[in-house]
Formats: sequence, structure tokens, C-alpha cells
Amino acid sequence: MKSFLLYMMLLINLAIAMPVIADEIPPVSVADSPITTLSPPDVKVETGPSNFPLPVEQKKAATELVWELDPYYSDISLHIPLTDKPIPEMTGSNEFQVYRKLFVDSLIPKYMLIEAAVFPMPLLGVAAKSYAPDFYRGFNIGSSELNMLDAITAGFQEPYALSIFLGDMVSFVRPGEEKLSTNKGYMGYMVSYSNEHIKHNKLIPDHNIEAEWKMKGERVFKDDKLSWSFRIGAKMHLNPDITNTLYLGLRRNQLDFKANFLSFEA
Repeated sequence: MKSFLLYMMLLINLAIAMPVIADEIPPVSVADSPITTLSPPDVKVETGPSNFPLPVEQKKAATELVWELDPYYSDISLHIPLTDKPIPEMTGSNEFQVYRKLFVDSLIPKYMLIEAAVFPMPLLGVAAKSYAPDFYRGFNIGSSELNMLDAITAGFQEPYALSIFLGDMVSFVRPGEEKLSTNKGYMGYMVSYSNEHIKHNKLIPDHNIEAEWKMKGERVFKDDKLSWSFRIGAKMHLNPDITNTLYLGLRRNQLDFKANFLSFEA
């Protein structure tokens, strides 16, 4: 009985103390509690074709029509590539590097050129002697057979020619400058045909064929100009009055406005 009374008294004291404890504890609001949001990590997921770099479009070789106008040699030519590689471009290379590259690459022909050429100055000399003989004789030097017009118009021994070339070529470029000419170099084998021959400004009927190995080029920019022609070959004539020939030709011209006096630069 005594234990029961003690138990009841304890319950009553707890019941009285609970409101007092509740008043001393501040209320907690859910809105006052900071809320931390966990975001998923920034992970880039690449799918599909974006996982692989796009292929770089490469320039392919293409057939090209080129013409050149010159008082002594004017031509129009069709450049036909024999491979898919475009014409290589050379910048800042010296002359001997150009020769070396052309020589190595021309061992296996990569381009074919079909060219039709006409030679205006030799034709002018022929026309002057044929249609204006008095005017032509006015250029004679004294009583000799030397004629100044003959010397000025001398050049090729044909009035025109059709040629086929097999070999390699390069294109010369310079950043920030425009080409002032075809700016190409060639090396390979060429066969030419003509049905006329010029001798002292007279046309002579003659079917002739010329076969040669040659290296030819022209590089023209604002401050410098370089051209060259090295060749070895043979020329055969069907006209018995004209002698067949073997020849070796070397020609090189350079004009550089920035070069030192009496200097040689390749």
C-alpha cells in the first residue's frame, strides 16, 4: 500500500513539472532549419558521333586550265593529275630545295600536261619579211646580211607546237602576296610536235618531233623574280634539208630588289 502511494505521488509531480519544462524550451520551426540540397555531380556524357572528331576535309587534285601570255612564248595548257594528291605548295624554299624535290618526285609522274603554244615574236618576223619586205630590209646593218629585226624576233624554230608532258610540278606561294605569274615549277619528260620550221624568218614545211627531259619554272613576287629552264633532248625532222639535232640547254634568270650588290642567292 505504501509503495502504491509513492508511485502515485511520483506521477503527480511529473504531470506538474512537464508544462514548466515545455515553456522553457523554445519552439523549433521547420522553416528556420537550413535545408541542404545535394545536387548530382556535373558529369558530361558524350554519346553518338560527338565522341569522335570530325574528319578534316582535304583538298583533292583537280584538272586545271592555265594560260600564259608572253611576246616570245604564249600557251594554254590543261593540267591533269594522275593521283588524288593536289599540287604541293612551297613557301620560303630556296632554289636548290625546289630542284631536289622536283627531281625526286618526277621519277614517278604525277601530272600530265597537254599544251598548245604559239610564239608571237618569231611569227612577227616571218610576217614582216613576207608581207613588208622593204620595211624588213630597213633593219639591215650596212651591206651585210645581218638584220636587227631578225635578231629581235629570233627565238623558237617553230611558229607553234603541241606538247605532252609527264612529270611532277609544284606551286610557289608567299603569305600575304598575290601571284604575278603562274608561279609553278615542272620537271619531267615532254614530247612536242610541229609541222613548220623557221629559218631566217622564212617558214619551211617540216614535220618534226622533239623529245626532251626538262626542268622549268617561274617564281614571280613583288620584290623578286626567278625563272629557269634546264633541258636535254633530241629533235628529229622529216624534211631531209634540215639536220636532226641533240641539244643541252641551260637558262636561269633572277631579279631581286632586296639582294646585296654582286650577291648570289638561291
